[in-house]
Amino acid sequence: MPGRGPAGGRGRPGGRGRPGGRGAQGGAGRHPPLSIGGWDGVTGNSYAVLRAHSVATEPCALRGRPELVITQGGDPIDLRHEPLAGEEHLQDPALGAVLEPGATAHAALFWPGYRTAADQETPQSAEVILAEGAEPVPVLLETTPGHGIDPAPFDLKDGVNGGAEIQVGVWVSEG
Repeated sequence: MPGRGPAGGRGRPGGRGRPGGRGAQGGAGRHPPLSIGGWDGVTGNSYAVLRAHSVATEPCALRGRPELVITQGGDPIDLRHEPLAGEEHLQDPALGAVLEPGATAHAALFWPGYRTAADQETPQSAEVILAEGAEPVPVLLETTPGHGIDPAPFDLKDGVNGGAEIQVGVWVSEG
C-alpha cells in the first residue's frame, strides 16, 4: 500500500516523494531539539513549521526532507509524504541546511485539512525521522503565546486510502 514503509508499519514514511540519503549528520550522533509551531488552519488547509535548534558545539548537516510520524491515541496515522508544492523539482538528497552551533533551521509542513472529519479529541504526538533507517526523534508541539493547541493539532484523518497527504519542505537555515 502506498505510504507504508519497508516494514509496512503505519505512519512510517515510504513510497512517493521520498528522497534518499537525508538526515542529520554531525554533533557526535546526537540530534538537535525539534519543535513544531506556527499552526495555521484559517485558509481551509493546514500549515505548521518544523524547527531544529542546535545545542551542539559543532555544525550539523540537515539533509533533504524530514519525515514525520504522527501518533494519535497510541496509533500512528498512515501518512503519504510528498514534497512541498513548488519544491517538487528539489530532489537532490544533498539539499538541506548546515545548522551552526546555536542556529535554527526549519522545514515547512502543509496538509489538506480534514477539519471535522478528523478526530480532534484524541491527543496526538509527533516524531521526526532525520536519516534513512534512523529511529524517530520526539518533537515538541508548541503553543502560540496566549493560545493553546488542540489535543490533536494535525487535522489529519487516519484510514485514508493511500495515506493522508502531508507535504514537507527541505530544511532551510534561518538567518
